[in-house]
Amino acid sequence: MPGPVSLALKSGNFGDESFFIRAQREFQV
Repeated sequence: MPGPVSLALKSGNFGDESFFIRAQREFQV
């Protein structure tokens, strides 16, 4: 899932589980 990963890396919140989980949920829609 390159979408959430790239977004997290660009946002600098790769270590934020809440953000990562939230991103995954949004991209899975």
